[in-house]
Amino acid sequence: IIAMVEQNVCRYCLDEEPKEKLMNPCRCTTPVHSDCLEKWITLGERSGRNLRCEVCQSLIRAKLDLAPLHTLLMFKGGRKILVWMVLRLGYRAFIIRRLVHRFRPILKKWSEKFAAKRVKFFDMLACVRDSVFVGLFSWLCLQLVLRDLQWFWRSASRFRKEHAVLTFIDEKTMNRIEEQEQEQE
Repeated sequence: IIAMVEQNVCRYCLDEEPKEKLMNPCRCTTPVHSDCLEKWITLGERSGRNLRCEVCQSLIRAKLDLAPLHTLLMFKGGRKILVWMVLRLGYRAFIIRRLVHRFRPILKKWSEKFAAKRVKFFDMLACVRDSVFVGLFSWLCLQLVLRDLQWFWRSASRFRKEHAVLTFIDEKTMNRIEEQEQEQE
């Protein structure tokens, strides 16, 4: 590490640069490129809040702001995610509608049996069978929609992280953040 400081080598990409192009984002003396730091933050599973140096464990003077959701409309990749989401949900709605139409007689019998005052034993068994069917059918429909929403959220989160903006914090703000962190501990 000492040799890296003397030679002005970025600790992430190991490229040798003039001292003006490198920066020290934390308290340790190993410099980095701002681009390399941004890649390190965005590619890793790090939150934008408590970014810590892996060498000295002090807070990094940078803040990662995820891109807002409306940026999905601005970029081709984001529009593609939205189009796929609309198509998938539309297809799921069509399938669910067809299933409801196909099994409407069973659903109708099921509701009529609960309205009757007196039910025979085999009708009661049929009612239980139909109740299980309706429960499984409802569960399947819910799973299909939830799977699509989960896919959308993961895709949108990945997109927001790819288009995140790294801003560097001045010394005063950094000291205030460290004081707040010490108070919380």
